[in-house]
Amino acid sequence: MAGGNGKRFVKMSENNKKKNVVDVVKSYIKETQAEAKKVSWPSRQYVFTATLIIIVMVLVLSFVLSFLDYGLTNAILFLTRIRL
Repeated sequence: MAGGNGKRFVKMSENNKKKNVVDVVKSYIKETQAEAKKVSWPSRQYVFTATLIIIVMVLVLSFVLSFLDYGLTNAILFLTRIRL
């Protein structure tokens, strides 16, 4: 049984080697375009709103992290200056 499967695998790989690279690329592009047509794309307004929300959240979080960093740095510096 294993010998039969091995022979089929060899035949398939030989057929794949015979294909032209240009044909493979053309086939890939056609299949990709066909799949892209099947996709349910979001509306322009939804993408704009989602992008705006993400940018605002990134800015808010960057400010929060900056203030936390500043505060913790000063707290550590204050604590290390105290000599017991």
